[in-house]
Amino acid sequence: MERNFTLRREMYGDECVGDKCVALVEMAKTKFDLVCKFSGSGGCFVCMVGGGNAGGELSSEVLGRVEVEMGELGFKFEELLV
Repeated sequence: MERNFTLRREMYGDECVGDKCVALVEMAKTKFDLVCKFSGSGGCFVCMVGGGNAGGELSSEVLGRVEVEMGELGFKFEELLV
């Protein structure tokens, strides 16, 4: 997933991808060890827990922080359960 977003940035450039989208992906990775990619043509992201989180789950406290920080960038966060 991480490589997919990197390739999109390389192909289209950050101006096309959007500063807010780049900021979201970088924040998610550095602060929460989440890897993200666009779910399609853009505007919506799919994120999953990276390899540094034991068990692949985030606590409700961390999920709350993710929601707040993504909201500050103008995104709405929804947790999907499978």
